[in-house]
Amino acid sequence: MDTAVVKESPKALGTVQMMIGVVIFFFGDVLKNIVNGVTVHSYITYWGSICFICTGALSVSSVDWRKQCVMKATLVMNVFSVVSAVLAVILFSIDLGPSSFRAILCKPCFYQLSMYYCQLQLKQVLGTIGVLLVFSLLEILVSIAMFVLTWKARSSIEIL
Repeated sequence: MDTAVVKESPKALGTVQMMIGVVIFFFGDVLKNIVNGVTVHSYITYWGSICFICTGALSVSSVDWRKQCVMKATLVMNVFSVVSAVLAVILFSIDLGPSSFRAILCKPCFYQLSMYYCQLQLKQVLGTIGVLLVFSLLEILVSIAMFVLTWKARSSIEIL
């Protein structure tokens, strides 16, 4: 494998991990103010995003400090990142279920205008959770790719 790819790809992927973590954190903060659900009560948007940010920072630093302990820590954090992203996908999917928010947000009422605002808020909540689901799926792919690259770089260090 080309050394430039092994040297520069972890920096780019680590930066992507940190950006995904920041986006999930802020979307989760917005979601917390709108509705109560499984996602909000589990705090997955907070501890998951902090895990992604730490993993990304460790991945970027592992390129500059090519020590074996840093590489092993990066591998372990990428595994934690994959696990938390899978849990996030499961929790977001539960919240996107057919009856999760509809019963809470849109109770039958007599005023047509309030029903319109209820439907509008429901669309905003489901859209926000959908965006979080897409970012969590992306985080799974990035973490797996980062794990593979770190594993290959770790093997080349042991040979030296």
